[in-house]
Amino acid sequence: MAHLSQHGVKYHSSGTEQNRSRVTLWLVLSGAVVLVVYWLTAYRSLAWWDNPEYALAAVNLGVPHAPGSLLLTLVGHIAIVVTPFADSIATLNLLAGLIGASVVAVLTYCAIFMFHLQTNDKYEATTRSANRHVLLLAAAAGAIIVGLGETLWIYATMFTPYILTPLFTIMILLVILQWWKNADRPDSLRWLILLGFLIGLDFSVHRTNAILIPGIAVWILVCYPRSFLQLRTYLSSAFGLFVGLTLHPVIMLIARTNPYLCANQPDNWERFLEYVTVKQAGGNFLINFFPRKADFVSEQVGDVVVSIQASFIPIDSSFGWLALIPIVIALFGFVNLIRRNRNIGTAFVLLFVVTSTVTVLYFNIPAGFFRSLHRHYLPLQMMIGLMLVYGSMSIVSQIAQWRLKQRSYAQASVVLLLCVGMVSQIDRNYSQLDNSSNSFAHDFAYSALIGLEEDAIVFSSGDNDTFPLWYIQSAEKVRPDVTIVNLPLTNTHWFLRQILLRDSNYPLPYSPDDLSDLRAQPWSDTTISIPVVGRASDFDLSDDLVLPDSVTFQVDPSIIQGYLLAHDFVLLQTIIHNQWRRPIYFMSTVSSQNTRWLRDYLRMEGYVQRLLPLSSPPSNRAILTRNLFELYRYESYSSDEMAIDVISRQMVTNLYYGFIELLMIDSTDNDTVDRERICNRIHTHLPFDKVNPSEAILSYFDQLCGH
Repeated sequence: MAHLSQHGVKYHSSGTEQNRSRVTLWLVLSGAVVLVVYWLTAYRSLAWWDNPEYALAAVNLGVPHAPGSLLLTLVGHIAIVVTPFADSIATLNLLAGLIGASVVAVLTYCAIFMFHLQTNDKYEATTRSANRHVLLLAAAAGAIIVGLGETLWIYATMFTPYILTPLFTIMILLVILQWWKNADRPDSLRWLILLGFLIGLDFSVHRTNAILIPGIAVWILVCYPRSFLQLRTYLSSAFGLFVGLTLHPVIMLIARTNPYLCANQPDNWERFLEYVTVKQAGGNFLINFFPRKADFVSEQVGDVVVSIQASFIPIDSSFGWLALIPIVIALFGFVNLIRRNRNIGTAFVLLFVVTSTVTVLYFNIPAGFFRSLHRHYLPLQMMIGLMLVYGSMSIVSQIAQWRLKQRSYAQASVVLLLCVGMVSQIDRNYSQLDNSSNSFAHDFAYSALIGLEEDAIVFSSGDNDTFPLWYIQSAEKVRPDVTIVNLPLTNTHWFLRQILLRDSNYPLPYSPDDLSDLRAQPWSDTTISIPVVGRASDFDLSDDLVLPDSVTFQVDPSIIQGYLLAHDFVLLQTIIHNQWRRPIYFMSTVSSQNTRWLRDYLRMEGYVQRLLPLSSPPSNRAILTRNLFELYRYESYSSDEMAIDVISRQMVTNLYYGFIELLMIDSTDNDTVDRERICNRIHTHLPFDKVNPSEAILSYFDQLCGH
């Protein structure tokens, strides 16, 4: 039997090489199991946050917000092109599941490779005949447990770059293991080139794996210190990094086509560098270690611990202490790795510790941050996952050395425990992560657009009231006549330029290439008078209402230092130059601070409020009834199959106020029959026990519905 000797460890050519078909079978099996679960629970429609933005980038070949994900965009676009008759968003979300299954398969292979790296004559006996199958079964079972962890499962059901991150993490870990195996051979440089290439290419994913770089440096120093003194180590890594980064400038080529979605308009080198360094959000690649934005241990380290607990210690499942199986096996993997080879074991532990430290330092999460950062901890979770799979194999291998007839039963018991770990993960996660019937984001976007007047302008304010609307308008051609303007983004010239290019009739007195006046400017309390053009019926107001000759707005500074911010100035100029020709709406999610000088002229119409040339305009019963009863989609809120997440609950709460206005109209008209119909619809479609509205809303309905 041929051996290769390095660092005092023997390597057998009989490892994975001689059992390639058998290993491939178990890789495919582990990936196939989680793929079935992912596809059963994947979104068939839009999710909140980044999913509709990245999906839109893939459909239209656009540029999402920095740092973006060029590789995901290209892969997603290819998937759309080769499946032209399929539903685009469903295709992309199922693609995420396929990538997630690949993570599990590659993780299985990486653990098998790590295990066989250290196989000596004593351990060789554990890989013969039936024992070989038990080892691979244990590896596959451990990898499936990892795949069914909360964070990986979440992002394997929706199209975002966060599912590509763990795939690159595992490939990077596999490459540094390959380098360690061949470090004293001349051809080891190819692994350093590949390592640099993967890290460079990861910049076109979401660059999260850049946090591995300090730990990898420690890995190289511990595993093979001599390489740190060799110039070829740095030249090879730098060359691979350069090649990996060469894909990134393709973003400029995409931006030059002026796609519907083109964040920061990075169509030249200057704007491309601003995009790459995330200048709009602070620049310098967002490196900001100090000052700390929250307590380092309780808040920031604690957030990482919570993410690990959610994925590997499902203590809130129905299996009690058996839920500790995954983390116990992972800890055994760490210990056994050090015991079998102190060099690589120490290097791996240091890689994990250094990466954990850099992760907490870099993300510097603020206290009470509005959104989970668990997706950015996936590299750490993959390291733990690798130890879980490796630990599973190690336990079976240890048992195989026992001189007991019952050792086969002991091995079977270990596999059974791993199966319990899988079932425990499913027990905890399946119901809460099953989004196959989740259409909240899509229904919200459709409802918000469908009831608007022709050629309307609607202002939004955040991710969740903008990206879903952009997606269904551009990808599904819903209400292409409407101009959707994200109000905070009007602080940037690139976004305003895109609005003016897309809508040549947008009411601003500027050309797309001359926006220099649109910036924050000194301001004091100013009275703005705007002439009223049109009749009452043009605004769905009663004909007997007499409109004023003009309306007066008291526009105060945006900030106490006496400045009007650019977005307020843009809004003001839009209203002035529109001259009431086009209907202007605000999503109900827009902060009252942004509409402070307009609030007396807004009329509630459901998910939107319309700007009218009349102070305290009366409610419009016909529009509210049409929107809330005929056009809006929200039946999923009453479904027993779908739990309501926090964002969906927040979004639909605005509809309660529309129903309250209807009830108040009917209460004034003493229309008991219609009031009863409204109350029944609320209880049927927006049940209080599921949506859980505020006490104030409940109090209103208690008074108006009488129960």
